Parts: sequence; C-alpha cells; structure tokens
Amino acid sequence: MDLLKLAGKLVKYCSQQEIKSWIDKNVIDAGGNCFFYSAVISLLFPGLKLIKGKHSKQFAEDSAHFYLEDEDGGIIDPTTNQYEAGKLYAIKEISALKNIDYIIKDPMFKSLDKEDQNKILDLYNQEG
Repeated sequence: MDLLKLAGKLVKYCSQQEIKSWIDKNVIDAGGNCFFYSAVISLLFPGLKLIKGKHSKQFAEDSAHFYLEDEDGGIIDPTTNQYEAGKLYAIKEISALKNIDYIIKDPMFKSLDKEDQNKILDLYNQEG
C-alpha cells in the first residue's frame, strides 16, 4: 500500500473516531431526535450526507428516519439505539443548511456545547 493511501485511511479513521466521540458525548435522547442529531453532525462534520430514509424496525407512526452517509457510503446513525437491529433504506439526501432555521429553534439546540452552537450559528448567519 502506498503512503498516500495509508495517510488517507488514517485521516478517515481519525475523523470517524472524532464523530463517534461527538455522538457519545452529545446524543442524550435518541428517541425521536434522529433528524436533529444527524443534521447537526452533518453541519459540524462537512462531507457527510444527511439522509432521509426508513428503518425496517421503526415505529408505524414514524414518518422517516434520518442518518448519515460518509463519502464511501458508510452509515453513521447517531440514534441507532432507538430501534432494534434492522436495515436502513435511503429515500433521499436532505440539506441540513436549508433546515438550519429549524435546527437552531429546536429545544435540543441548547444542549449542545457553546462551541458547536456558535459554529452552527455562524453557518446560519452566512446563509441568511
């Protein structure tokens, strides 16, 4: 394996660990908050796609389940523990930036640390 490929794998691994650490620290209420957490993560970690889809074990009254895809199509589901093990089915990619107004008005927004809030508010001000 050449050095460039190895460096790329190392960068991806570090990024995945940073995302996992963020999820472990911040996702305090997975149930019903899949859009909020997935959208926030996609704003804080550019390169991730916000996906609107379905989970094979989701509750009948749930209209959708939101999760993330990385550049290689790998799944990152910050609220996976709200369901039994199952399959994800993508419907379409969603823009977190187009929904940023909803994100900052969500009561969960105040649970984020100030640094993350400020990063998202900066994006909001750039869009506005």
